[in-house]
Amino acid sequence: YGQTEYNIEAISAINLGDGRILFRTLRDELPVQGTLRLIDGRKSEYILADFENGLYNGKFQHFKHNALREEGAYKEGRKDGTFKEYNSDGTTVKTEKLYKNGKADGTWMYYYTNGAVEKEKGYKNGLEHGIERLYDYESGELKTEMNFSEGKKHGKQVQYMNRNRASYIIKSNYKNGLLQGPSSKPYYN
Repeated sequence: YGQTEYNIEAISAINLGDGRILFRTLRDELPVQGTLRLIDGRKSEYILADFENGLYNGKFQHFKHNALREEGAYKEGRKDGTFKEYNSDGTTVKTEKLYKNGKADGTWMYYYTNGAVEKEKGYKNGLEHGIERLYDYESGELKTEMNFSEGKKHGKQVQYMNRNRASYIIKSNYKNGLLQGPSSKPYYN
């Protein structure tokens, strides 16, 4: 789509203090508008994004060495929807993060370089909320399962351990971030 190119040195970025950044041209100090390609030649990077009144608003893509590294969308300067981060090949997804009005909201997914799920983690209104699961790189088996409520461990927490040919499980329970009673002694599968 049609775009205007700017070298990054021709743009000022002003932190508004609320998580948003205002972009203006240095020459006339006007907020940038439309679809822009911001180029940083020193790092071999560029951003292709939609702007409105100097704020990211719409499609956003970050490229490094001409490979897509991150893409998503903004609404009035705040991340909104799914943001995907890619490995250096520009095609294999590294993370998928969900945002609502600039805050983490939904299940974030992390992937190993082989494409298998490494971790899934829930968020609500910017805080850890719901389940977090970690998986083994080689086997894909569940290693850890934790539960969160409003940013604190809450509920059952389970660790699946494999050591020296033995497998065992450790369980604990939390309430509002505080351990309730002792963790279980390891028991073997």
